[in-house]
Amino acid sequence: MLRAIMLLLFVFSSCVSQTVNDDDRKILITVNDFKEYDLIFPGNYKKYEKYNKYISLDGTSTIEYEYEYSPADEKSDITFISQRVEYHLKKSDQLVSDKFGGFVVKSILKSYGVSMKEPSGMFKNRQDTKVFSLTSEGYDVGNMLVVSFDRMTFSYTLVGQHIKDPEVWSDIFAEKVDLATKYKASFYKIDYNK
Repeated sequence: MLRAIMLLLFVFSSCVSQTVNDDDRKILITVNDFKEYDLIFPGNYKKYEKYNKYISLDGTSTIEYEYEYSPADEKSDITFISQRVEYHLKKSDQLVSDKFGGFVVKSILKSYGVSMKEPSGMFKNRQDTKVFSLTSEGYDVGNMLVVSFDRMTFSYTLVGQHIKDPEVWSDIFAEKVDLATKYKASFYKIDYNK
């Protein structure tokens, strides 16, 4: 088991950076996508955003978006968004990565006293989708979405704000997941929808 974990850590640390292009950005859910809804972000949110794109040693193509806002006022909450879309060359690689990633995320959340619960009626139009409310001390503190489709994993985590409205899930998330499943990774020119 230790050998497998060390191998996975080596694979994830051996990456070749790529430039994030406009097609890559279209599949990511950013702060800008929430403008019409009741989530609150600072007006200058772009300075808190980061985009990454890379190819791992095992051939996995990954596109990431992160947003982290920590207000100067210590009493205010931090808002954190992490999105990751992974395209694997083999289904077996995806399964291993998903299991390992799920274990790591659950461990990190648990260390902060955050638990995951599956609410009813949220974005259940796909059987390959898991939606979670993140809770701490009985309060909803965020959301998590994981979609595994063919050799693609689409994961989204929001902490510091909570999306209760099913319309947001159907409007924003369904569209982006659909785009991601049809995406042709510019790294390989592979159509992952085949």
